[in-house]
Amino acid sequence: MLAYPGGVREIMESRFGRESLAWEGRTGFAAVALATGVPVIPAAGIGVNNGHVFISSGRWLGRLLFQRLLRLGPAYAEYWDPLTIGLIPLLPFSWAVHLPWPCKLRYVVGEPVHPSGAAQGSDVHEAEADLAEQVRRAMEQLLAEHGTDSV
Repeated sequence: MLAYPGGVREIMESRFGRESLAWEGRTGFAAVALATGVPVIPAAGIGVNNGHVFISSGRWLGRLLFQRLLRLGPAYAEYWDPLTIGLIPLLPFSWAVHLPWPCKLRYVVGEPVHPSGAAQGSDVHEAEADLAEQVRRAMEQLLAEHGTDSV
């Protein structure tokens, strides 16, 4: 199983030119890996946050748009709508949607993290949290070794 951090949260919580990992207790991938007995292969994207300059993470704009104006319900409570500066604005969405700046992207893949056999008899949630933590540490190691600050 390939685990790749990414998406809006990681990109927006990173500084331009530096990557970060923002998983905040996500263990679904670990549950699947434990249930199937397959290893988790950590992967990281280096430079993915260099395509835009983020003016705002969009938390407040997401709340306003998805909760207050569109009234989409609690399922959309965590949706963000970031304000960015990119290369070329896309009309009619030019206030928030831009083509990215040209930037170098690299993807690195780490060594597989194998679920431990002892996890079978222990508490399932504890085993998931333990595997997720091992993968998180492996990904942070990839970011530290290959991140844009190390280039």
